[in-house]
Amino acid sequence: MSYSVFTPCGTCDKKRQCTDGVVVSGAVQGIIHQMPYGVGHLGCGSVELKCQNFTPAPEPETQA
Repeated sequence: MSYSVFTPCGTCDKKRQCTDGVVVSGAVQGIIHQMPYGVGHLGCGSVELKCQNFTPAPEPETQA
């Protein structure tokens, strides 16, 4: 059984610098996946990280 982490960063301007998804994935790997199946860890699914500090990337300039 396993869990995955989904980080829908899309067009956030901070996507390249942000480590939140990596930290959350590490927590899932380190806590849930290190437990033997049947000893507390009985499920599977996904964790979705919905950022409350989304900054849209600037629109690319186009030449007229």
